[in-house]
Amino acid sequence: MSTVPNRESYRIFQFFFPAMVLFSLYLAYLLANPFLHAIIMGIVFAVLSWPIQKKMLRLTKGKWKRIPATLLTMLIILICVILPFTVFIVRLIPQALVSLTAISEWLAGFDLNAFLDSQTVHNFFSLIKEYLPFIDPETDDISTALLEATRTASQYLLKGATTVVSNALTFALHFALVLLVMFFMLLDGEAMLARFMYLFPLKEVQKDAIVDRLRAVAKAVLVGGVLVALLQGFVGAVGMAIVGMPVLFCGALMALASFVPVLGTGLVWIPVAVWLFINGMTWQGVFVLVWCGAIVTTIDSVMRPLFMSNQAGLSTFFLFMSILGGLKAFGMLGIFYGPLILGFVVVMLSLYAKEYQGFLSNRSSGLKNGGQDPPAIAPPPVTTAETAAASAVETAAAPVAPAAPNAPVAPVEPATPTA
Repeated sequence: MSTVPNRESYRIFQFFFPAMVLFSLYLAYLLANPFLHAIIMGIVFAVLSWPIQKKMLRLTKGKWKRIPATLLTMLIILICVILPFTVFIVRLIPQALVSLTAISEWLAGFDLNAFLDSQTVHNFFSLIKEYLPFIDPETDDISTALLEATRTASQYLLKGATTVVSNALTFALHFALVLLVMFFMLLDGEAMLARFMYLFPLKEVQKDAIVDRLRAVAKAVLVGGVLVALLQGFVGAVGMAIVGMPVLFCGALMALASFVPVLGTGLVWIPVAVWLFINGMTWQGVFVLVWCGAIVTTIDSVMRPLFMSNQAGLSTFFLFMSILGGLKAFGMLGIFYGPLILGFVVVMLSLYAKEYQGFLSNRSSGLKNGGQDPPAIAPPPVTTAETAAASAVETAAAPVAPAAPNAPVAPVEPATPTA
């Protein structure tokens, strides 16, 4: 009985192994899915902290120098980043709860009808009718919509405050997992990355291009975006402190809102200005409009393209669309995931263009010729010298015909001696 497998069984085994590999990867995804965002953010933070890790590796010596170098890197990050952030959050939470409760109570007790009947609102409606006659702001639909908006905002704020308090423990656990992933990525990240890239059937140049592009995008989005957000939050908090608003709460909201495309910090300072005008604090409202509209928005317009577009090498328009799509698909983390996915798509398209450059060039030439294939290139003419040289080579390489076996051999006459 023959033990040699036939072609059908070979095909079965050929597809069985890749199927088992894909199934094992799916099982691994199920295990990591509950903590997938924490794992990704830990890897990104480790990549951004790698310059510090390299300096610590130069300072430490010995066979096991990676462990103390990683511990020193984590200690620096703990003192410079995590500790100030924790102190800020601890001081922010009580002020945020008080502010959210006060806003919710104000919205619940706000008499919209009395506000709409005030002389100030009537004067504002008259200006709208004069310059925008196709809009009638005194209709019942607008009043009903405003009343429903205040109720919805009040309920949303109460729900948001409850969610923040109830999810504080979950956030702390995920943050601890981010630090754990970051520690092991700094410790063995190089070996893990080398092993991971070894499994990809790509050229080394292509692998390096993918890693470099993702690193540049992550640095531009996180470092640039966070720096712009912190600066906008700080400047906005200074303006809010001048008019007597809660400093930490308003500054934190403006820092978070700065990640939202187009609207940005306007989601915070425009409602604050409106609230100030409604409560009769006119100069405070004007100050907020001028301060935030002239200074805070200028920071976003000047520094964000400088950090994100130039360093990441991505178009501002596509970067904006990727952030919008990321927010829709992944929530707040989409601010980071959207540009990362866009950077990966861009680098893969550029690698595809380089790998199939000849095919794409010929294809484009065919399209220019009306959809036909490009004309064949005629070989160069052969000169007389080349023809003679080729004939000589053929003559030298031709086999010599053997002599017939019974052919008579002519006798050789002896040479006649000369005197």
